[in-house]
Amino acid sequence: MCARRAAGWAVAAYRSAQGQSSDEDAYTLLGWLEERGPEELREPARRLRQQVTEDHRLPHPEDPLKDAELIVDGLLGQASLT
Repeated sequence: MCARRAAGWAVAAYRSAQGQSSDEDAYTLLGWLEERGPEELREPARRLRQQVTEDHRLPHPEDPLKDAELIVDGLLGQASLT
């Protein structure tokens, strides 16, 4: 899922700007965000980590591209300030 990769890239940039390791895959980075990131980005990160069902549907109605956009916008603005 490209939305997941884009969000993972933003998490990596955010963590790198803070001097933290950022060489994990997007799924792992989103798990970090879900557990330790800013409160408003935890739910979008959780949704992006969910897998599609066997009939190729997401288990929630939210748009993954919107979730990725929230994460990218939310983290990159903070990463540039550090």
